[in-house]
Amino acid sequence: MAAKFRLRFRFKRLGLLLVILPVILVLGIVLLEGFLSIQSYRQWKNWDREIHIVERNELLTTLSNLFTVGTDQKAWESRLKLHPLFGYVYRQGEGEANRFGFQTRYDFRICESGYCVPSADGEEGRPFVIGVFGGSLAHMVGEQADALEKLIGQWFKGRTIRVVNLAAGGYNSTISHQVFSYFREALDAVVFIDGVHEIWSGQENNKVGWLP
Repeated sequence: MAAKFRLRFRFKRLGLLLVILPVILVLGIVLLEGFLSIQSYRQWKNWDREIHIVERNELLTTLSNLFTVGTDQKAWESRLKLHPLFGYVYRQGEGEANRFGFQTRYDFRICESGYCVPSADGEEGRPFVIGVFGGSLAHMVGEQADALEKLIGQWFKGRTIRVVNLAAGGYNSTISHQVFSYFREALDAVVFIDGVHEIWSGQENNKVGWLP
C-alpha cells in the first residue's frame, strides 16, 4: 500500500513539474521580451535615436536626385521610380527593364488565367517560367538568365525555359512576396533568395521611427 502511494505521489509530482516548467519558460520569455523592449525604448529616447535621424536626414540631403531621371554620375536611386504596390521598380531604359519595371527581357501579357509570359514566334507549347525574387543578390542571379536557362533546359527536354528576374536591390521578403502574389499565375516555379535586408533594413528603419 505504501509503495503504491509513493508511486502515485511520484507520478503526481512529475505531472506537476510538466505543467510548471512550461509556465516558467513562457514567463521567462515574456519577462525577457519586456526587458528588451524597455531597453530599446529607453535607448530610442536618448541620443542614439537622434543620431540615426540626423544621419538619415543628411543622407537624404546628399541624394538630392532621389527618384529623378539621372546619369551615371547621379545617385543609384535615380535609376528607380516609385511604384504603388512594390515601393519602387526600375525606370524604363534601365538595362532591360520591362513595362512593369523589372530588369528582364521578358514581359507579361494578359492571358485566360491572368498574367503569362507568352511564347516567342516559332516556339511550340507554353514555356516553363521561373521567377527569381529577392534583393541585390537575387537580382545578380537573375541577370544570369541565359546561363540558367541553358542549364535548367537540360533537365526539361522539349520545354522552353524562361528565367524572369523579378528582384531588385534593396527588396526584402515582404516586397518580394507582394511581387510574387501579383504575378503568380504566370510562374511555374519560384526562387526566393533572402539577404541582409531581412536582418538589417527593418532594424535601421525602426530605430528612426520609420516602418520596417
